[in-house]
Amino acid sequence: MATAVAPARGTEDRGSALIIIFWTECALALVVVLLRLHSRLLIRGLGKDDVVMFFTMLLLLILTIFVTVLARNGGAKHLYDLDSQQIQTVVKLNWELQPFGIMALGTSKISVAFLLLRIFGPNTVWRRWFLYVTMVITFLVNALACIISFVQCNPPRALWETVPGARCWDPSSQANYSTFSSSWNAAMDFCLALLPITTIYNLELSAKKKTGLCSLLGLGILAKINSHNGNSTRVTCNDSTNTSQDSHSTERFDLNNINIRHTVEVTGEAPGFGPLASRPTHQIANAENKV
Repeated sequence: MATAVAPARGTEDRGSALIIIFWTECALALVVVLLRLHSRLLIRGLGKDDVVMFFTMLLLLILTIFVTVLARNGGAKHLYDLDSQQIQTVVKLNWELQPFGIMALGTSKISVAFLLLRIFGPNTVWRRWFLYVTMVITFLVNALACIISFVQCNPPRALWETVPGARCWDPSSQANYSTFSSSWNAAMDFCLALLPITTIYNLELSAKKKTGLCSLLGLGILAKINSHNGNSTRVTCNDSTNTSQDSHSTERFDLNNINIRHTVEVTGEAPGFGPLASRPTHQIANAENKV
């Protein structure tokens, strides 16, 4: 394994900051998920979208645990400050955590698609077909990204250790597919954010309510904006030929991607808060009627 170039700023460990950021965002996402489940229980309306989003939360929790272990083992230090065994451990952990983050990104979008299916109902044929087809494609695209990550080397452990006779694909193959999958996920954010507008526009509601619903259901555009940075970082950080790359770059890659996933998680949960937000208003109205 090639020796990393000495950092200009000397020894630096950002592990503690990385752990704090990850667990803070994970805790925020967990609170949002629990609020959503409570909101749905109030109306006895748990659905497939809630189950899939809860599964997404579990993936994010596992991802955060992996990142914590990664940071504790030097994943937020420069490679120059790590010995060969530590470098191998860091690289191995970085590969192992990726499937959880990749699938969380896909399942969160599938949850939003299930939510839109509940909103649209059975009367809109083309929208239902569009959502079902895109859900299947999104699952396959992200699942294939996980598979490619490990089948690109034979045996897979050659990704993080020197294995005599091992054969690996050109690193650009996996990087190019990562760019494609990121682009597909970004396109899904746009579609899921804009699709409700085609239905809400025709509803017999006031302009104020239409604007509010479109804004609430269109929060996925925030995830799309956030994902732009992740797309540009993903290729360079997966380039295994870059022997001078430090693990600070890995930290930036992980931080960008976890921010994207938590943005998707939070924005995907927001539409489920309707019953919870409206409950106090209904209680006040009922009290006034009794008086």
